[in-house]
Order: sequence, then C-alpha cells, then structure tokens
Amino acid sequence: MLATILFEGNRQEVSQEIKIVRKIANANKGVNAGPSNGERGYFLTFAIAYLRDFAMDYELIGESFETSISWNNVTGFC
Repeated sequence: MLATILFEGNRQEVSQEIKIVRKIANANKGVNAGPSNGERGYFLTFAIAYLRDFAMDYELIGESFETSISWNNVTGFC
C-alpha cells in the first residue's frame, strides 16, 4: 500500500501530525519516500490523462484515482 500525504495547518499542528504518521508508519515497516515522490506522482496523474487515448490505440490502459478516507476505514476499503 502506498500513501501520499499532505499536511496542512500551522507549524505546530503539522509537526504533531508528522510525528503521528511516522509512528504509525514505523510500527508497520513503512518507508518515508520524501516529498519529491509525491510531486512526481501528482504530475503522473496528469500525464496519464493526456496519454490515455493514444495508449488505448495500442491496447494499453493506465489510470489513477485519488480518494480520502478515515484511517479506521482503510482496511475495509482496500
């Protein structure tokens, strides 16, 4: 499973949120891939949309979607 997470709020709020997420990730053998991977993934979302019709001519398909869900519902959602 992969999660791209954006933190919002003042410095204190964001710092606390990051600590919480790191604790959860560490407990589950998670890896911090850094902000550049999230930026690349966001760009890829747009690239796939523009290339989709061209790729379908060659029987290739690629798509992405984003969703928001509370942590207590993640397992059931997956």
